[in-house]
Amino acid sequence: MKPALRRGALVLIVLLLGSFLLFSSLVRQAALEGLGLCAKVLVPSLFPFCVLSNLLILMGCDRSLGRRTGRLMPALFGVSPNGAAALFLGCVGGFPVGAMTIARLYSRGSITRDDACRLSAFCCNAGPAFLLGAAGAHLLGSATAGALLLSVHLLAAVLTGMLLSGGSAPVRREAPSPPQPPLPFSAAFPQAVSQGCTGMVQLCGFVVFFSVILALARRLPAGDNLLRLLAGVLEVSCGIESLQGLADFPAFVSAAAVLGWSGLCVHCQTAFVLQGCGLKLRSYLRGKLLHTALSVLLAVPAALLWGVLSCRPALPTVKQALLAPALAAVAGLLLLFSKRGVEKPDTI
Repeated sequence: MKPALRRGALVLIVLLLGSFLLFSSLVRQAALEGLGLCAKVLVPSLFPFCVLSNLLILMGCDRSLGRRTGRLMPALFGVSPNGAAALFLGCVGGFPVGAMTIARLYSRGSITRDDACRLSAFCCNAGPAFLLGAAGAHLLGSATAGALLLSVHLLAAVLTGMLLSGGSAPVRREAPSPPQPPLPFSAAFPQAVSQGCTGMVQLCGFVVFFSVILALARRLPAGDNLLRLLAGVLEVSCGIESLQGLADFPAFVSAAAVLGWSGLCVHCQTAFVLQGCGLKLRSYLRGKLLHTALSVLLAVPAALLWGVLSCRPALPTVKQALLAPALAAVAGLLLLFSKRGVEKPDTI
């Protein structure tokens, strides 16, 4: 770490430590709320998918799925056919099942380091249950809106993978290590449950910590819009919750942006999973920036379509109409000025 960044990190740690001591009752309450969120929402919705993803890979089902998809993954994304398991589970399992699947595939020799870096850019997505429930029914009060948000999110992810593939670059067939043989169900199931439990404990730790950070952030003397932005940057579920009270059009577009970015809490979870296998994050972060920009651009026509289908036109004001290109431009500029690294994942 550079000296300036190290000093900045130390200052931030000291400030957080002082805040924890000064607002100890708030910190305790926020930590309890974070634990409640884990117990009531995250563990019931994610743990089965974590076990399933581990079980499929340990039993060698990723290779069967890769054979059935044929040349689709290499043609669209420039990765091994075995990466189809990461795309599928990353789209249906929610955060951070996609990252866990990529790490497991790489560690077992099913995909190369290049494949893992490319897959991390577009396979770490929100799950349908969260999109349809929290974003659709709870925030927007419409199952139709939730289905459109899901379509926007997944289409943006696929487009991200295609755009960052470098024109479907040739897939390197060599694996980083000899592929491990598949395990029988009797051996794979206990191991899958054990790995799922370990992953959930680590995930819940990040959620509790960021719940505390968000509780402290709400004490800042800032306007509602700034607090919404801060919530969306830090944690995806709190970011979605903070959009309550907005009109239909800005709420829909902002929700698409929050879901595309996914929040620093999810980024930390992904970093922990990927870096545990020696994989770095440049490709993942570039993918998230592009995913955010594409989500915002796709959300504009989707929001207007929702207004037509629901017979309550979600027509934007002039300021709201400028929201989508502004958010997309910010994400696009960040992507543009980030250093190139997708073509050389080992140095990312």
